[in-house]
Amino acid sequence: MKPSGATPAHLALKHTPVAAEAVARVFQTICDTAVRAHGTFAPDLVAEGAIAGVIALMGDVEWSLWLGMPRATACAAAERFAGAPIPFDSDEMGDAIGELTNMIAGDIKTRLSRQNLTVQLSLPCVVSGENLRILSRREMPSVTQRYTSPLGDLWTEVVAGIEVGRLRMAGS
Repeated sequence: MKPSGATPAHLALKHTPVAAEAVARVFQTICDTAVRAHGTFAPDLVAEGAIAGVIALMGDVEWSLWLGMPRATACAAAERFAGAPIPFDSDEMGDAIGELTNMIAGDIKTRLSRQNLTVQLSLPCVVSGENLRILSRREMPSVTQRYTSPLGDLWTEVVAGIEVGRLRMAGS
């Protein structure tokens, strides 16, 4: 039975608070820095170059999870993670951001399992570039969250793996 007032998109994304919890835990544990949720994504985060890791969660919850950072934040986070500076345009930067994305997804998986939900994770992929834009299909429900930290700003986007139209049909 569908909860009163819940839309199909809301149902596909009802577990997204675990993503913010996972980001906070991983950055505190791995990078020794606190992150604070602060609004939604803004284009100013990518103007000088950005990098983003993406990983799929498949199972009871089907999401694509994006973790994005502008150049300065990525360099600071990667240095905290690795213990040494990592050049932004290096393969090692991709490895570091991919591993941070993987750790966040792993934490999400653990949190969802506590809610009796089972998911499997894909391998992470990483993209970087100037004026990086994530182009999700409009009919795919998503939640974007911006974070502030002493290392700089970053963002996540959770995109549900089911189209709102299909959810409406299934929930009818």
